[in-house]
Amino acid sequence: STISMSSPTATITGGGKPLNNLTIDPTTAGTITLNVGINALTVSGTLLVETGDTLSLSGELVAPGTITLNGTISGSSLLIIKDTSTGPGTAGTLNAPVQYDASNNNITAATFDARTYGGQVAAYANDPTPWTITMAAGTYTFNAGLSVNAAGAADVTLDGSVNNPTVNVTALVSAVNFGTGPGSEVLKSGTGTWTVSGGSVDFTGGTYTAASGNTLVMSGGPQTLTTNNQTFDNLTMSGVFQTISGNLTSSGNVTLVSGTTLAGVTLT
Repeated sequence: STISMSSPTATITGGGKPLNNLTIDPTTAGTITLNVGINALTVSGTLLVETGDTLSLSGELVAPGTITLNGTISGSSLLIIKDTSTGPGTAGTLNAPVQYDASNNNITAATFDARTYGGQVAAYANDPTPWTITMAAGTYTFNAGLSVNAAGAADVTLDGSVNNPTVNVTALVSAVNFGTGPGSEVLKSGTGTWTVSGGSVDFTGGTYTAASGNTLVMSGGPQTLTTNNQTFDNLTMSGVFQTISGNLTSSGNVTLVSGTTLAGVTLT
């Protein structure tokens, strides 16, 4: 069955109930709001948001099936994308925070689409089994930061080494960080360039594996790179009021602009 929201100002209160298919397609362009419920709303089949329409998330939405995004998904609550999902694709506008949840299985590049994300994106797993989330080829733009979070006992890996994407990240405070759960986080860069134009990078609690040919560029300011003794290939600090905290090893080139602060740093 399909629930079709045709009013331009309707609301949905999920209450933890599952739906098969949900279509957001008002008779005139409008915004449908998912209200906060005790539990997240799950759409197990197809979630369709049509052109010109908006699904605003004030409650969490779990999407383990097909996502067809021609319009906009916005709001402050999570869109949780499971390993069985087709992913959000590259069309439409995705401004809600997104959690790619690999708690049950690996998430492939066919699900973790290379696109612009307006909300924070988390590569997440909460499981005693280690899982991997693989990035696709192309360009990722994360406009509110990127985190990797192993909330369970096992590790979670965000892997860019298979398809070598180009990654652009910005945030007000934290651009790239690892979680604080009991598992360990692994971030594999691939050979593409990762550019952080706003917010800081903190590799505390996990492992950053830079591929040969990769460059991490910190181009904003003020910014802090907390290295956690990681090994980089090429590192470029090209912004203003920038700080490197912690020791680092580089197998390529390290480029520092005048005024970069080295806080207890040993470069090798």
